[in-house]
Amino acid sequence: MKLYQEFKTGKSPMFLVWIILIFGVILIFFPIIFTTWRLIPLEFGNNGELGDMISGTTMPFISFAGIILTFYAFWIQYKANIELRRDIEVERFENKYYELLKLHKENINEINIDGKIKGRDVFVSLYDELRFIFHFTKNFILRSDEKELFFKKSDEEKILEIAYVIFFIGVQVDANKYIENLLEKLLSKNKIKELFESVYFEKGKYESAKNANMACSYYVNGIKFLFEYLIFQGHISRLGHYYRHLFQLVEFIDSRKNILITDKERNIYTRTIRGQLSAYEQLMFYYNSLSKFGNAWIRPEHPYLTKYRFIKNMPLHLADFGVDPVVRFKTEIEEFKKNGIKFFELE
Repeated sequence: MKLYQEFKTGKSPMFLVWIILIFGVILIFFPIIFTTWRLIPLEFGNNGELGDMISGTTMPFISFAGIILTFYAFWIQYKANIELRRDIEVERFENKYYELLKLHKENINEINIDGKIKGRDVFVSLYDELRFIFHFTKNFILRSDEKELFFKKSDEEKILEIAYVIFFIGVQVDANKYIENLLEKLLSKNKIKELFESVYFEKGKYESAKNANMACSYYVNGIKFLFEYLIFQGHISRLGHYYRHLFQLVEFIDSRKNILITDKERNIYTRTIRGQLSAYEQLMFYYNSLSKFGNAWIRPEHPYLTKYRFIKNMPLHLADFGVDPVVRFKTEIEEFKKNGIKFFELE
């Protein structure tokens, strides 16, 4: 039964091999059966009659064996053609994959802030800015009247949502209406206006420091933040295409499942991408996935961030604001643990 199933599914030609061997053995011992064992009560007057008997009896078996061998030859050619087509498709896939991976590296190299901070170093500064904006926003919320808030003051996930909108879009005249639309379900219009005013005040402090040729320091909750560029300006132009292209690359790999590449191969390709992400890139990747702009990464229909553990090497001690990643992905951590796999390297 096992051999038949292997033949039926095309996994192995052993079923045919066994049939040929059995027929071969029968053909070898057929003359002995007729001349020695006399299982059939026939008398042969001379060798010619015996030869005719054996020839006439064995010819159907030989012809059938020939049919089997012919089919086997066609089967081998068919399998070879399938493998050749797969090799061609895999080569095309890998060419496209490495082309997209190259573009991802170029995106990283080209990203910069005011020409002062470039490449992967940008993500260190972006992390600091997002962390500062979160604490700034949290203090603003704690000072606010709860009547103007549409969530509890203790809900840091909502505070992070507000902070990320400000971080990503930036508070400036041409973007403020868009921010109002994004925050209208979290804050009253009056509170959004107050938030803008607080941000403009902080930006004014930077402008004053810049005019005095001084580095701009920000203090919040006893933490000192020092920036070489004007914060609250937004990073949609820097990060928008970076995350879109990264999503396109992962989606390109995932869409080939059950068609071209195996699960094991797909994990190898995605691990290569993850290997390109620095610790701070993974941190920003995590916070982006919790926002309105990046939650496509964790949606049920394509949970790429968790499925391929793109934040596996994220330094958990630095994700100390907003939502604790260990709490946020508790379910996923438990699921991977059942299979003996760590969701976070340092958990």
